[in-house]
Amino acid sequence: MRPVAISDLYSDARMSSLPAVQALRPDIQGLRAVSILAVVLAHSQLPGFSGGFIGVDVFFVISGFLISRLLLSEAVATGHIDVKRFWIKRARRLLPNACLTLATTAILATFVFPGYDLHTLAKEITSAALNYSNFHFADKSADYFHFDGSPSPVMHFWSLSVEEQFYLLWPLTLIVLARKFPHKIWKAAAIVLVLVWIGSFAISLVLTAIDQPVAYFHTAARCWQLATGALLVIFWDGIAKIDIGLRRLMAGLGAAAVAFSIAVFDASTLYPGYWALLPTLGTAAIIAGAQAGERGGWLERLLSLPVLQWIGARSYSWYLWHWPLIVLPQATFPDTPYVALISLPLSLLIASLVYWGLEDPIRRNRMWVALPLPFMMGAGAALIGVIGIAFGAILLPSLADEATAARMAVLDASSQDRPRVFYDRCHLRKKDIKQPECLYGDVTGRRRVVIFGDSHAAQWFDALDAAAKQTGWQMNSWTKGACPSVDVALSWRPRGSRYSACDHWRDAVMADLTGRARPDLVVISNRKEYTGRIFDPISGNFFSHSVAEEAWRNGFRRILDRLTQAGIKVVVIGDIPRAHKYFATCLAQGRVCDRTRTEAIGSQPDIEVAKEFNGKVTLVDFTDEMCDEVKCPTTKNGMIIYRDDYHLTAKYAATFAPQLSQLLSSFAD
Repeated sequence: MRPVAISDLYSDARMSSLPAVQALRPDIQGLRAVSILAVVLAHSQLPGFSGGFIGVDVFFVISGFLISRLLLSEAVATGHIDVKRFWIKRARRLLPNACLTLATTAILATFVFPGYDLHTLAKEITSAALNYSNFHFADKSADYFHFDGSPSPVMHFWSLSVEEQFYLLWPLTLIVLARKFPHKIWKAAAIVLVLVWIGSFAISLVLTAIDQPVAYFHTAARCWQLATGALLVIFWDGIAKIDIGLRRLMAGLGAAAVAFSIAVFDASTLYPGYWALLPTLGTAAIIAGAQAGERGGWLERLLSLPVLQWIGARSYSWYLWHWPLIVLPQATFPDTPYVALISLPLSLLIASLVYWGLEDPIRRNRMWVALPLPFMMGAGAALIGVIGIAFGAILLPSLADEATAARMAVLDASSQDRPRVFYDRCHLRKKDIKQPECLYGDVTGRRRVVIFGDSHAAQWFDALDAAAKQTGWQMNSWTKGACPSVDVALSWRPRGSRYSACDHWRDAVMADLTGRARPDLVVISNRKEYTGRIFDPISGNFFSHSVAEEAWRNGFRRILDRLTQAGIKVVVIGDIPRAHKYFATCLAQGRVCDRTRTEAIGSQPDIEVAKEFNGKVTLVDFTDEMCDEVKCPTTKNGMIIYRDDYHLTAKYAATFAPQLSQLLSSFAD
């Protein structure tokens, strides 16, 4: 493709080769509808839509195409880009609905979340309002696919932040290119986009392997998808010359790729990485070929259906509103089945009303483009207002009635009630390998016990420390975050590169335990739910649920077998029942938050494996003391049992010291 000279800038032939800027493409509007339907149905956990998260990738390609079509057409026609006008139009289109969503979420959250969660939410809303929420969640290593606790109701703003960053940087880049290469802007833009595509895709591959959660959110790992849409505009001349039948075939294959991704991808897919090519290139193929010919093909007719056009027009609004209206009702009614699916019609109704009453009228009002200064001042005031509401909401629980305020205070204290080893740096962080001595109990005792495992072992520290002091045992506390005393290959939180620090730490601890200075007793406890994080170290493939559980069982057998063959006495403390992830929200509202025994306990592979050793391993199971025959409560004797949905408070765990004292005494005889 030849570069564009100044003499060509107003060439009818040249302008006709661009995809028409003003013409509405019904197929793209319908593609927006497919994208948002995929996202909302995936978030509602409807079977068959497990890969619906790729709807965001489809949006990225569409945005890259439409925005680049607009900007490049302006650059070709005028030789420059009115960036102020562009940003005002983007803000006029996106900002009002986003601000309303964030402000409403902040207000509603005060009636749902406990006070200590509102501090976190205020920071998340601020990052969303200022368009850096993707970096905020990446920095937290938040995982889009797995939530150990309650998810953020504004987490979905990460993708909007990526797009806003694109809207900021891409026009500035084109302005620089127009000034530096006034006669070759087309060619210069093509070179930049190709380099961005290659570099960003490479970053995506590397980051996905090293730290998948960061790769999922990071702009550098995502801008190749926006560049894919932009490259369609750059090479539209060549695309337009492809045979109509072949273009329609491309579009059909692209639709198949998108549909396959939605139906087959799930939380175990290492994403984005290589897999993101499928929906990204599939979307590009649809845009390139669906409208081929004067009448288009079957795919354009399908995407142009009135219902898809109606949903597509409201896709942005629905995306904004659907997620908080899934998270907040789930937190309010944690035991109500299908609450996410039930909330979808409500979110669509609210999104439609906001689109009709706010988004569309402001978008169509051209006064704000003619008066940029008032609009910019209004936009700034709106953002400041949203942030003010978010942080102001933190104060609302303190204004509540005395009973609610008291519950909030107790919940806040319980959420911070961790064992001493967390503060002594003896519960190792994920990147740590070298295990300190961490000697507790009766340091002059003649016998020595070691507690070994992940945070589910560390939670018994206070009880075992008190028991060791009472019975005259030394105690070493050797535990590490998300690293069980089970011989399995784990990924880093929860998917990505191998958790090698865990392997090194576990091997070193096992060498010490079975070496010359063997302890008299090893107490083991672990979280039993590591499915989704266990993979085959040879192939690199993640195991399915049943295969992962069997790998965990085999890995636990190997550890217990190695310890018992070394002549070491072993105690296994069975894993605890799990509370509902919204239990704190439930308690904050003054409701009973018990969970059925069956749901709370689930499978018990740790207990089953321990029983296989026929008395060589002593099993301790506190389930019957935590639960009755029907349910497992979250409070007992006026005390909150859990600091989060899967860890005991140190205060409650310490109540088991008498049982552990009796246990240690039995091994001293």
